[in-house]
Amino acid sequence: MAQAIRRVSFFCAALLAGAGIAAGQQTAVRPAAAPARIHSYVAARETILEGVFVRFEAAGSGRILLQTAGGTITADLGPREYLAASQFTLAAGDSIKLVGVSSTTRQGTAFLARVIQKGGEALALRTAQGAPLGRFGAARLGAREKREESAR
Repeated sequence: MAQAIRRVSFFCAALLAGAGIAAGQQTAVRPAAAPARIHSYVAARETILEGVFVRFEAAGSGRILLQTAGGTITADLGPREYLAASQFTLAAGDSIKLVGVSSTTRQGTAFLARVIQKGGEALALRTAQGAPLGRFGAARLGAREKREESAR
């Protein structure tokens, strides 16, 4: 009988210890998650930036440095190949205007340009929802517009 009581006591102690560990795990402080990416493009937040093109951030990149009255900012123009295919060129010192929104990522803040204007030429870089037109995006957008026109 004494042995049965010891077994029950041992079992109860183990059960309570397990419950305590589980409770401790539930109340333990967990490390904060990395900040979420705020990457949604909201057309209502669009602004216009004017400045002087400094340079592309890296070879082959669509990110540029733009010198504005408030300082130098990074702007994302989307795929650089799209600029080349559209025969839109930029040279250091060109005055340009960008229409777009600021976006915060883990790497910092960048301006997502939807339209770029230089002199009398303007080029759409993103859809109204902020999706880059890129090499294939422009073709898909054109195909969708044709389908919408034929449906009318």
